[in-house]
Amino acid sequence: MVMVSAPDTLSMAFQYHRAGHLAQAEQMYRQVLHTNPRCAEALHLLGLLAHQQGHHQLALDNIEQAIAADAANPVYHSSRGMVARQLGRLDEAAGSYAQAVRLNPAEVDDRASLALLLAQLGQFDDAALHFRRVVQQQPDNVEARYNLGVVLGKLGNLAEARTCFEHVISQAPNNAEAHNNLGVIFDRLGQLDAAITHFHHTLRLQPHNAEAYNNLGVALGKQGLNDDAVTCFQEAVRLNPNYVDAWYNLGNRLHILERFTNAIAAFEQVLRLQPNHAGAQNNLGVVHLTLGNIEAADTAFRTSLQVQPADAEAHYNLGVILARQDKLDDALAHYHRSLKLRPDKLRQLEMETLCPAIMASNAEIDRWRAKIEAALDCYPAGAFNLNHWLGRLSASNAQPPFYLHYQGRNDRPIKEKFARLFAAPAPRSGTHHRPNAGAHHIGFFVSRRNESLFVSLMGGIINHLTSPDLKLTIICPAAGVDLIRPYIKNRRVHYLPVAGSLSQVIEQIATARLDLLYYWEVGSRAANYFLPFFRLAPVQVTSWGVLSTTGLPQMDYYISSTLFEPPNAEDFYTEMLVQLPTPLAYAYRPQLPTPLKDRAQLGLPEDAHLYFCPQNRLKFHPDFDALLAGVLRRDPRGQVLLITRTDQRFLDALFLRRFEQAHADVIDRIKILPQQNYPTYLNLVAAADVLLDTVHFGGGITTYDGLALGTPIVTLPANFMRGRMALGCYNYIGVLDGVANTPDDYVGIAVRLGTEPDYRAHVSRVIRAANGQLFEDERVVRETERFFRAAIDRAAAG
Repeated sequence: MVMVSAPDTLSMAFQYHRAGHLAQAEQMYRQVLHTNPRCAEALHLLGLLAHQQGHHQLALDNIEQAIAADAANPVYHSSRGMVARQLGRLDEAAGSYAQAVRLNPAEVDDRASLALLLAQLGQFDDAALHFRRVVQQQPDNVEARYNLGVVLGKLGNLAEARTCFEHVISQAPNNAEAHNNLGVIFDRLGQLDAAITHFHHTLRLQPHNAEAYNNLGVALGKQGLNDDAVTCFQEAVRLNPNYVDAWYNLGNRLHILERFTNAIAAFEQVLRLQPNHAGAQNNLGVVHLTLGNIEAADTAFRTSLQVQPADAEAHYNLGVILARQDKLDDALAHYHRSLKLRPDKLRQLEMETLCPAIMASNAEIDRWRAKIEAALDCYPAGAFNLNHWLGRLSASNAQPPFYLHYQGRNDRPIKEKFARLFAAPAPRSGTHHRPNAGAHHIGFFVSRRNESLFVSLMGGIINHLTSPDLKLTIICPAAGVDLIRPYIKNRRVHYLPVAGSLSQVIEQIATARLDLLYYWEVGSRAANYFLPFFRLAPVQVTSWGVLSTTGLPQMDYYISSTLFEPPNAEDFYTEMLVQLPTPLAYAYRPQLPTPLKDRAQLGLPEDAHLYFCPQNRLKFHPDFDALLAGVLRRDPRGQVLLITRTDQRFLDALFLRRFEQAHADVIDRIKILPQQNYPTYLNLVAAADVLLDTVHFGGGITTYDGLALGTPIVTLPANFMRGRMALGCYNYIGVLDGVANTPDDYVGIAVRLGTEPDYRAHVSRVIRAANGQLFEDERVVRETERFFRAAIDRAAAG
């Protein structure tokens, strides 16, 4: 018999192994080990065979025995790393590959495997070190250079990552993943056009690459191309329905486009796929907050915090929603928690200037205003450089508290102190250009959700500014254009839809080269508060969209009327006050629904005297409570009718709680009706005996509606324009029967009108006979136009 030596047996076994005859190979490996139990190579090869058969733990055991027999062989450590990685034991695998590299530094494959494992373990610095060694040893190793680019991107070394991917593409132009990753790097560098080019290149090479569609959508969104971004995200989730990031990005862009129902659906899909996605919970809450779904928003923010208790953004958002419900103690707790987690000067300012919507008394109003002023005094002038904070401004709530306007005080001191905190950027080149040749270019900036009031109060003027030397442009988000356009019949009007970040909006408006920019509202939102600081036209004006000074040194004029302003009104404005001799609206007479419903059909008592106050509950100053109570006490058959708003029901509760403390004897005769559509509201105005104007901040559109229908309005003129609108309209038509001089006078006039039908009918006839002057008054247009021209010419003259 011929005896076969152990080395020959091992060699034959290896040949069987290579040929795929695993059973024979295993038998012969074991023969070798029977003869020499510490034969390292047989143990190693037997381990590799077990690995091939899927017996990974057995493979690891055999390879470890091989290492025990010969620890200096780098191949055994490399094999152990391979098997440990297969078992998911990444730390052990990395250790084995590291030992293999120490034993044989020239072995490139082991070093590359080690680098990949280190990257998987998040040890990016060490991974980059080893990938660099690989590409030094093998400059044409495309895979290693690609992986080095990925790791450098993780480390934020964007310039070198870019170089890596560009090198890969130069060697492999059709490497789709390299194009995709290079696009991501360009996106992070802010070079969006280059990023988009590479994402498109990726998709030409791989048309079904969901990640590339997602990345393209992100870049397009940053350019303000939100519709295109949505299309990309939709394609990404079509290709990969379980792609969480794409669903999340889709929800965010749909929110920006105000496609709220679809945004909610996208965020809910994220949460189905990943229930603990705190970002989706938070942003779902933001959408609900935008829609006024207070309870749903509250729930979403709280759920987000259950998932991620240290989420500063969710604490902040919950603080915002609690503040809007006048739950200030709870709101402040969440603001403080947010600021502790992530200090933020802008949000600190916002927190320090919070105040309640509904105040208990004048003394409480004064205390809160003093607190706000004291907080503002703690900041130096120019504490916030607007260029530095530009990316954060529009998403903040760092404008002056909007509730100030309802408090019956002079807002100028607080508004001025607020404005001085912000260091304005240097004037933009071109904002002091000479007037445009051929036509004065006038822009009207309208923030989202301000469209209805804008077309009601400014639409008539714009429709009649038809001079060929005036170019008119309405500037608003695209969704706003769709809401405004149906009411603007003037074919000379252009539209500039703005989109994207505040800096992008600034660029879009600046490009229009306006001669005069009219801000419909300043301070109702952060964006329309901060835009004027950037001086986007030689002349910047505002008017009664917000019935108070802006406090901004960059706002040149506030357009008002001699009819509405008290003596010495200039003292209340930082702007130059322009007082036109007419009302401020070219108003259209409202059309009553036909047929009119009677009281019974409206669900109202037919035998009661109905005093209707259709004003927003924010206008219900503490001083107004006594007037309502006085009317009800003097008129036992009187009922006060109010209308709620679905997003302000909590204000009803706060008002009624305050009212009951002093006037519980008549609170049962205050009736709060559900929110009404416009025709039904007009029907209520017609069915009421008297309209009650709120004090300190009275009615605007409601004043025109009441006078158009001949329903007497009782008003007590206040110290500021916002409480003198009804007085101004009454003066313009020469009817003063509803104007009171004192609180007692107010109650007396209201009760006489409510209880004396003949007198009420007489006043109503007088109003109807005179009210034509308020509607479609061409003088309003001409006076407004005259001011626009004069302001532009004055700026041009220097």
